[in-house]
Amino acid sequence: MPAHFIPTLPICVDSSGFASLFAGSQVGWSSDDGCGFIEFPGENGVERTCAQDILTLQQNIGDIGFTLGAIVTPDMPASEAVRRIDFTVRNAAWAICHRRDPRLRLFASLQCTDSSNAREIARDYARMGFGGVAVGGMVPRLKNISSVVEIVSSVRSEIGDLPLHVFGVGKPDLVRRLFEAGADSVDSSSYVKSAVEGVSWASPGKVLEQPSFLERLHLALENLSVLCRDEMILPVM
Repeated sequence: MPAHFIPTLPICVDSSGFASLFAGSQVGWSSDDGCGFIEFPGENGVERTCAQDILTLQQNIGDIGFTLGAIVTPDMPASEAVRRIDFTVRNAAWAICHRRDPRLRLFASLQCTDSSNAREIARDYARMGFGGVAVGGMVPRLKNISSVVEIVSSVRSEIGDLPLHVFGVGKPDLVRRLFEAGADSVDSSSYVKSAVEGVSWASPGKVLEQPSFLERLHLALENLSVLCRDEMILPVM
């Protein structure tokens, strides 16, 4: 690969935990290596992502990695929520024990039911040697923004100076509230989705009808610049 194509920014490698929300997905454990996996229907049959493959990829190409978690939604049955939280915590513990390259900053993925639950998990993570904590499952909770802010705040109170990331949240007003609650970074494709709809975050009320490709590209960069003025967002392409 030519040198000018080599990224100069840190590479963050997600864990694909969002696949746990796909219809027909299954969350389970491998008897071979003792780590978790998620299976889901794909174009060529059942596809599978597992903690071992994810960690290997992260160590091969990444600077920052996130452990494999299973998303917990607010309307999920209590028994399934508990199972997915246990899955997420056990995968995090597995990953930090099996990380071989100390240069990889490994973030522990955190799923929870409420702020109290999040606080307990964060307290345990803070003692396990992770490079940061990443809170997931917040997008399904955005109808109750105060609960999202409370969860982020409770995690911050337990992890000291560790970096705190929030998955999937990217609207400017909410990002600002999360940063005030203690978050250090977020990742989102919201800036692109808004651009596709012709919405400009830099000019509230400005909406382009049926924007062209170049107009959508311009709006996406414009929207991203709004977030990057004061915040740190990891764009999802």
